[in-house]
This record gives sequence, C-alpha cells and structure tokens, in this order.
Amino acid sequence: MPSVELGISNGGYGGDWQLDPVTADLLLVVDAPGNLTATTQRLTRLLFTTPRSFDLGTNQPLGAPDDICNPDYGAGLPSLVGELPTQAVQSLQRNLSAAIVSDPYVATSPTPIVTVTNDKSGYLIVVVS
Repeated sequence: MPSVELGISNGGYGGDWQLDPVTADLLLVVDAPGNLTATTQRLTRLLFTTPRSFDLGTNQPLGAPDDICNPDYGAGLPSLVGELPTQAVQSLQRNLSAAIVSDPYVATSPTPIVTVTNDKSGYLIVVVS
C-alpha cells in the first residue's frame, strides 16, 4: 500500500545556534526579517506542527494539537504519514500554501508556489519555491 513519507532536507528540527565564522563562538539565531536560518526554522515548525482537527461527520475532536496555546497553528504534515497519496493530494497543496503565506516574513509577491507531485511509486514530492 503506498504511503506518504516526510523528510527535511535542512537537517531537521533545531538550528537555534550557528557557529560564528570569524570568532568560532556560538550565536543564537535571531528571528528577524532577512534571516534565512530563522525563517527556515520557523517554516519547518509551521509545516510539521499538527493543529487541532475535527471529525467532519460528528464535529468531535480527533486529537490534541501539538501547540495547546495556539491550537490552530500548523500545517499538520505529520498527520499525513501513512495516508494514501490520492487522498492526501486533494487538500495538501491548498493547506501548505495557506500556511506558508501566513508567516509574516515570507514574501507575498511573488506568491510562494507549492507543487505536490505523486511519483507513482507511493511517494508524494512537495516542492516550495
């Protein structure tokens, strides 16, 4: 049975510290406009945080959100692991696009492009440009 797998090409979660190339000291990543490392880390957290969700038929909660202080925050990519690609593709592109443009430091012009491709071997490929 085909399934969805997730991966992060930038080394995964973390990255709060960087090595200063001049002094070799550790530097804390500051979240500011123009700081690519901080924006990448923030978008990774956004995409991999599961928001609250409800059963469409009964409107009952399906589980607790990852961030209980901000229950609607996140795109919920981990919740797609194990789902059939044909079921996931229908809303994945729309949800990811909405999540990415909600970040205050992501440029809105040109609009970020999210492409979801089923590679026919059971994997979905997601490209954000």
